[in-house]
Amino acid sequence: MEFQIMVASNVIAEYLDLVRSLDNLNNHLGISHLTASETAILLAIAYNELSSGANTSLADLTLSKTDIRLIPRATLFRCLRTLTEKSLIKHVGNKRSGQYCLG
Repeated sequence: MEFQIMVASNVIAEYLDLVRSLDNLNNHLGISHLTASETAILLAIAYNELSSGANTSLADLTLSKTDIRLIPRATLFRCLRTLTEKSLIKHVGNKRSGQYCLG
């Protein structure tokens, strides 16, 4: 029983270290102030860009297998505008293109 408690304590300590590391990265990148929706959208755009080298379209976001497809459309557009204003992403193409990339 004592061994199990020690293992659990070590796992919790590792988890806390990981959370601290993620907080430090978020602060370093300047994204610690983002909402959960903004963070999910930013990560989806980053993942798409880094894995395929392509811009991310609105269809990519709304058809993705992530929780982004559950974000209401008005919230999605508000988050895209906020991320663009914060220079974390850029709108690519003409005004109606619906293409985004990392800022």
